[in-house]
Amino acid sequence: MAETSKSIIASACFHMTIRIRIFKDSIHGTEKS
Repeated sequence: MAETSKSIIASACFHMTIRIRIFKDSIHGTEKS
């Protein structure tokens, strides 16, 4: 049970990091244009 929750949390953090990275890239893209 603990291993499953760990993997869920890890995947959630992974997706959040990607989402934040895309969000920052979109902000920088609008600033450039």
